[in-house]
Amino acid sequence: MYRERRKDGSLCEPAVFLKTASDEAAAQFSADGHYVVYVSDESGRNEVYVRDFPSAANKWQISANGGIAPRWRPDGKEIFFVEQPRLMAVRVTTRPVFSCGAPARLFESRYLRSVSASGVNVYPQYDVSSDSKRFVILDRPAGEQPLSIHVVHNWFEEFRGK
Repeated sequence: MYRERRKDGSLCEPAVFLKTASDEAAAQFSADGHYVVYVSDESGRNEVYVRDFPSAANKWQISANGGIAPRWRPDGKEIFFVEQPRLMAVRVTTRPVFSCGAPARLFESRYLRSVSASGVNVYPQYDVSSDSKRFVILDRPAGEQPLSIHVVHNWFEEFRGK
């Protein structure tokens, strides 16, 4: 679903972008807003696809050997995705029409594996810098418990009068 914004700033009624019998997830707009990259299991396994927005009339398969966690490069010239445990990149052009190259391996990392006890996490566990030269990957060594945050209210009061 998506909502257009009227000229006065108010939102139109929600509209369906894509409705299929498959599971789609992890959608992200291209830099120019004319395309959406997403993950779908329509082939029987998760793959990365692009559709034009808002019509969704045309579809391009980006991954070839399974794919999850898609992200557009900030300038829209590349799509990154995970083909476990590899981070892949595909060169794309969006003007005058959409076209894409073949996936190329950037690097491997055990932290790109997105399988948990509850199944495959198709959402990105990484991000790319605005200049597209660096990546940040969420990392938790195997077997370690998740970090927790402890918030202590009024901690300064404990030191008053000491």
